[in-house]
Amino acid sequence: MSIAQRLQTLGITLPTAGAPAAAYVMAAQTGNLVFVSGHIAKKDGKPWVGQLGKNLSTEEGKTAARAIAIDLLATLQTHLGDLGRVKRIVKVMSLVNSTPDYTEQHLVTNGCSELLVEVFGDAGKHARSAFGVAQIPLGACVEIELIAEVALATDARTTRRPVARAPVLSRPSDPVRSKEGSHVLDAVTPCRATHEFRHPRNSQSHRASRGHFLRRRPALARELSGRSDRTGLAARVC
Repeated sequence: MSIAQRLQTLGITLPTAGAPAAAYVMAAQTGNLVFVSGHIAKKDGKPWVGQLGKNLSTEEGKTAARAIAIDLLATLQTHLGDLGRVKRIVKVMSLVNSTPDYTEQHLVTNGCSELLVEVFGDAGKHARSAFGVAQIPLGACVEIELIAEVALATDARTTRRPVARAPVLSRPSDPVRSKEGSHVLDAVTPCRATHEFRHPRNSQSHRASRGHFLRRRPALARELSGRSDRTGLAARVC
């Protein structure tokens, strides 16, 4: 089920994302992490003013925190273009406007945490901090911010291009034969193109094996020793 379908099942319609009220942005991204600015609780489009332990109950505070979670999702949606890009909710920090003797800030923050799990499943489970504070801007009862890990959008400029490789020159795979076609004189193997071709006949092991070959074929050895020009044997390759 997609995130949009889950929101529809929960009966949630994301509002228009809010605009910053001062010199900051609603969301900032670095790498695959998105930091969403603190959102205050709102009721009927206005700051939800109140203080826990004085004129608001824990259940009211929990409802306010749930409303903030919906606003946070709206900001993420605007920033990412698709909530399906959210890989997980990493961290939630909650500030609860409360009296000095109020100790249920964690229960208030559950309103936000529980909704994130309902929407994202296991990916919505997050690390969290909840604090009681003396006051919040505009007298709001709760303020919450979050950090989300997201999938990076494909950027063609960062796509790695294949590395050009030198061509492979295939030499004849058949062994070179004498003009009579009965004696193998040399073998040619594939090699990579370079500025200087090296042939197995230049190696010491090849010269030794060629001497052994000629010692076992006296007639051919005599023919070679009587020729100052060996081009008739078609032994030179490359």
